[in-house]
Amino acid sequence: MNLLSSLREIYQSFIDLLFPPFCPLCKTNLDRFKICAHCIDSFEPVKSPCCTICGTPFLTDAGDDHPCGSCISERPHFDLAASLFIYQGELAEAIKKLKYSGKTSLASPLAELFSDHPFLLTPFDTIIAVPLHKSRLRERGFNQSQILASALGKKNPFKAEPFLLERVRPTLPQVGMRRPERLKNVRNAFALRRGADVEGKSILLIDDVYTTGATAMECSRVLKKAGAKEVRVLTLARAVDDY
Repeated sequence: MNLLSSLREIYQSFIDLLFPPFCPLCKTNLDRFKICAHCIDSFEPVKSPCCTICGTPFLTDAGDDHPCGSCISERPHFDLAASLFIYQGELAEAIKKLKYSGKTSLASPLAELFSDHPFLLTPFDTIIAVPLHKSRLRERGFNQSQILASALGKKNPFKAEPFLLERVRPTLPQVGMRRPERLKNVRNAFALRRGADVEGKSILLIDDVYTTGATAMECSRVLKKAGAKEVRVLTLARAVDDY
């Protein structure tokens, strides 16, 4: 261990002594600032059987993973998509606090939940995020997906370029919209930033919640059109009706 690492450990120990780390959800004292095992155990994981392309879980508990009817009839622009948990309970509340209440301190412990996902075991070139339009960004003050992507980049040996995509036109809130309406709403809403180069690259696209996949598909369409070799979509949560 070099001198710089030793000094960092001493400094962190001093900070932990003054401000003991705790779980940001249940406030249990921990050895470092993260979401505790008890809270993680309360999250409902996305589990098999599910679609091998878009990752949507099927309502049945029996059978093997296989492509869903939607992906068979119209192949998504992304190569694979997956979510860690179902959007409900404590996880949903944590995402809402991050997204709508400005609790940006939740970004790092939430990003840590990604760390063991199989997508991160396969090399890729860059981590990017689903962008907000500048008007929404001014209103909210931050983009939760960009914060998650940046935090994930700090925890993994992959380059994070969370601002590579931009939202070039505002879109209507998609709550309550059906899938065709969502697809129409986000059509041509995204573009690569000037000077960005994704030619031949494998990309991990990060977002907080996957609902119908309309946003992920439109972002992926733009990336593939610009020459990206592969786009994988990874989200914290999956909104699934009647799951």
